[in-house]
Amino acid sequence: MAASRPRPSAGVLRPRSTGFCHYLLDRQHLPVERTAELLADLLGVKVSTGWLCAVQAEAAGRLTPFLAWLRDRLQKEPVVHADETGTAVGTTKHWVHTLTTKLLTLIAVHPKRGLEALNDIGVLAVFTGTVVHDGYASYDLFTAATHAQCNAHALRHLKSVGEAEAFSAWADQMTGILMDAKVAVEAAASAGHRHVDPGRSKAVRAAYHAALDEVFAILPPGPPPRRKARPRWSERQRKAWNLATRLREDADQFLCCLEDTRVPWDNNAAERALRMVKIHDLWPAPDYGSRGAGSSHLGWWEGVGSVAGVA
Repeated sequence: MAASRPRPSAGVLRPRSTGFCHYLLDRQHLPVERTAELLADLLGVKVSTGWLCAVQAEAAGRLTPFLAWLRDRLQKEPVVHADETGTAVGTTKHWVHTLTTKLLTLIAVHPKRGLEALNDIGVLAVFTGTVVHDGYASYDLFTAATHAQCNAHALRHLKSVGEAEAFSAWADQMTGILMDAKVAVEAAASAGHRHVDPGRSKAVRAAYHAALDEVFAILPPGPPPRRKARPRWSERQRKAWNLATRLREDADQFLCCLEDTRVPWDNNAAERALRMVKIHDLWPAPDYGSRGAGSSHLGWWEGVGSVAGVA
């Protein structure tokens, strides 16, 4: 009986075929255990999941000059999208932040969500363009930038408020106004205009504020009292008052796109940049300690994750 051929080891993959590992892990988003299984089944190469994590970390380290260039480039962009989402690095909760445009995407992992993280990332501290976000308070602390809020988020909140019969008509009315703004902005942008026609913009703004006046007219005088205080407000009233107050105080941020059609109506670009984080969160991560899966995960998002957005 012929002797079986020895199985090649991970060393056989260097240097060319490690790119195939990155393709499986970082483009096809296979978990490390399934990637190791595929390499063994198709190529006959036996590798450990720890080795695959090290390969990712090494590749991410080589992208350090690119990340410096990317941060510098984003600082000079007229419009950037910003968002963040929670994830696990090892057994510790971290936050994955993104700053993105149509062509550039920076992914950064940080133990914190707020101002400390945003300063450490190093773009918004000197940014003077328009930053589109979901209204998270820490973004407003960067006062050199112009701020635009995501209208898609507003629609989600309006849908929730509209589940109460008392506020259903108002929620539908305000939804229609925001959608009118979207149509106006997209039409102006398609025609090559930098802003919506002043007459149409004025009409949208007038309808926006008139709708807010109507909802405040059916709400008790605010702000809502403490929950145990009297007279008591229902949770539906609190929710409607909070949303209407936000729409009134941040009206210029929600309608910013009327004055500059380069500013998108929503923040979908940033949400798309973070979508794959949630796919990776579904991976059954093995325990490699502080220098294993966790450090590779962090390095991947800050390195390979950023370059994926540039195409």
